[in-house]
Amino acid sequence: MATTKLLLCQLSVTQLVNLKREWVEFAEVKAQLAKCHELIVERKPDITVMPETCYFPHFETFYTTMSVGRLIVAGSRYNEDGVNETHVFCDGKHTALRKLFPSPKEVMENNHPNCNRPDMLFSEWENEVRQGHWPDYFVLLPGTDQVVAILNCMDYYRLGYYVANSSVIAPKLWGIVSPCSNGQQDIFVRLSQAIHDSSSRIYSIVVNSANASRHDDSSQGESYVYGPVTRNIKAHLAKMHRWDEKHPAAICHLKASRQAQALLMDLLPPRKVEFFARDSSFRSNPINVELIDGIGGAQDES
Repeated sequence: MATTKLLLCQLSVTQLVNLKREWVEFAEVKAQLAKCHELIVERKPDITVMPETCYFPHFETFYTTMSVGRLIVAGSRYNEDGVNETHVFCDGKHTALRKLFPSPKEVMENNHPNCNRPDMLFSEWENEVRQGHWPDYFVLLPGTDQVVAILNCMDYYRLGYYVANSSVIAPKLWGIVSPCSNGQQDIFVRLSQAIHDSSSRIYSIVVNSANASRHDDSSQGESYVYGPVTRNIKAHLAKMHRWDEKHPAAICHLKASRQAQALLMDLLPPRKVEFFARDSSFRSNPINVELIDGIGGAQDES
């Protein structure tokens, strides 16, 4: 049974803000990105995820080339109009997805206020799927017949539960990927717990930046993966990495840190995970979990 290799890159950044946009200076994360790109080349992950505000057009050709047969969610960037766009590279195609629900604290909210209602927007999405067309926020995971939803930060908060529990979308859903720059990760964790209480056969991959400024309301890392995890692996990960999240769907939950980190793992198809260890088809999930601390010369914890 084929697995999906995931690479999660939690970058250490300092976000800058003016009246129109928020951004990260390239020089600050150049070494971190170089290490992440090295991992993309050497490990050949099927899915790579970077945090919000960490996309740089300089790497468009690299991401396009490396995404053939793969999915790269390269973070987001504010366009010339001050709109936060997530840059997705899938099977050699580049798509920019406008953030649908700006954070109340986000500069984008001042210039492009959120006028959407999640229930109405999601109803439109379901109608499109019924007619045989998947909105751009859903991409086919190469090599599978499953889709991945790309929901930038507050889009996950507003729409994640709808997506995971839709009778129209959920049967084809591999999981949800959310690049974030979020200072209230505990609220997102509670949402993910609610999602996975009722949807045990999908993955949630929430990748948050670690803001080096460490203001009380800045992002603190704490990226995480939820999904179907076998009990033997959950116990092993809790022992080895002190990921002691008790929720049965919690796979990995990085700690608050100024350190840039990368996390690799191989995931079974979510609907193929067996939980009864004596079953002849039982396989542990996930496998080959590897945490890489301090990538690219990240800042000291002290």
